[in-house]
Amino acid sequence: MSNKPVPVMQRLDIVERVVQEKSEAIDGLTAQVRQSFQSSLELLEGLIEVLKDTTPDVEKQLQTKIETKRLTRALAKAEQEKKQIEQMVSNNVLRLTDRVVANSLMVARIFAADGTVDGAGRTTLEFNRLNKTTQEALLGKEVGFLHETESKEKLEVLEIYELVPSTPTEPQPEKV
Repeated sequence: MSNKPVPVMQRLDIVERVVQEKSEAIDGLTAQVRQSFQSSLELLEGLIEVLKDTTPDVEKQLQTKIETKRLTRALAKAEQEKKQIEQMVSNNVLRLTDRVVANSLMVARIFAADGTVDGAGRTTLEFNRLNKTTQEALLGKEVGFLHETESKEKLEVLEIYELVPSTPTEPQPEKV
């Protein structure tokens, strides 16, 4: 194999050809996934229709099962986030604080517009990822503050943490 340089235009042609091949491969995979979802949906619809004949309240039972699974996943996620926060506090990355600041991490309970608790009743929110209106409403507030969003949901602040400023470590002198 020679180490003869390849002209720039020839390299661009090669790149374009590879990009085209990859794009076509992605399009093919997308079509397969779409077809698979469609087939699964048709199967589920058929199963529900069959079950309706033998179980009159099958839709209600399915909805209950789905909600139970969602709540179980939400509770597991909340527990995992709680453990992560505890670990970050023990590693001196976060510290508990009494007021919301610009680098806060908050634990909150969210209520739907109808007043029901959303999810597991515990969610973690990063201040800098909230919209400006919510940031302005929360800045400087304390634990227990209840904020109503534009969509009539309510957010109750349960815990507030802030990032612990990192201190640069001084280089240790070398031992001779």
